[in-house]
Amino acid sequence: MASGEERLGRDRLARLFVCEFITGGGCHGADLPAALAAEGAMMRDAVLRDLLALDGHAIMITRDARLAAPTVAVQVRIVKGDPWACWRRCMAACDLALVIAPESEGILACMNQMVLESSALLLGCEPSAVALTASKHATARRLADCDIAVAPTALLGENLPAGGQGWVVKPDDGAGSEATFLVESPAAVAHWHAEEPAQPLVVQAFVPGEPLSLSVLYAADDVVLLGVNVQIVECDSGRLRQTGVIVNGCVDRQARMQAVAESVGRAVPGLRGYVGIDLIDTGTDAVVIEVNPRLTTAYAGLQASLGCNPAALMLAAFGDRPVAAPDLSRAKPIRVDMK
Repeated sequence: MASGEERLGRDRLARLFVCEFITGGGCHGADLPAALAAEGAMMRDAVLRDLLALDGHAIMITRDARLAAPTVAVQVRIVKGDPWACWRRCMAACDLALVIAPESEGILACMNQMVLESSALLLGCEPSAVALTASKHATARRLADCDIAVAPTALLGENLPAGGQGWVVKPDDGAGSEATFLVESPAAVAHWHAEEPAQPLVVQAFVPGEPLSLSVLYAADDVVLLGVNVQIVECDSGRLRQTGVIVNGCVDRQARMQAVAESVGRAVPGLRGYVGIDLIDTGTDAVVIEVNPRLTTAYAGLQASLGCNPAALMLAAFGDRPVAAPDLSRAKPIRVDMK
């Protein structure tokens, strides 16, 4: 089998398939969620620009016919039928594949598994790691078993986790801040249970503190911190929604957050490439809330924040040489708003 650097096209033109689920045809034959499409396009276009700034890559994407083409010079295949069949053909035609997709409903795990079954090198996490982190309940249990601070978490209908300032109710299998609500009393939690939701929900004790996210690169032997980001979260009638992020908004906490990233990597085998970690900084502890085994919105601000190309670092994470960690002390805070 070819080495990492050979697969990355060190001495030849590498063909790279970038597949963002929503904009890339994942909603073919169904309604197109405008907000998710805009967020997906922002992440896709940011990574495409970064990849195109590197030499030696020919890039292919797929596109939902209802959406405008990106303004960057890449090969585009419009999805006219089964998107999975289209993606499979694209993977077979490429050397490398980067998937940007929700981990909910097994989508990201299935797409990453499809890459592994093709001839392309997967620029992402192992499906086993994706499957674990797709469940907030399973993730919390795994991290707690590894002595990592987590928000006390239970499935809706089980005994309420200890919490003196309310509880957060959200889908166990969900992406982002989708359907996330803050409730203040056990009676309100019981109301959610009485509604008999169609999908499993988790209840997490509300942890007061500053909501942060980490942008992390996991390589074979390295854990490289790219961003210590401030999450901008709004609460409207009990609904919590992330509306933006300040990339590298608190780099003074780099040492503490590096330790968190390394601990999460040890707890979840198979994390590789770019991973986002959501947490609450209480001032005395970093309490992990979720692990996102894929590109996150914060990626869109990394190039401007770091002053270097994050795609080059991401590709290096799959090569055979150490990844050069950026100096976060020199990073600029960059605000990225959700569209």
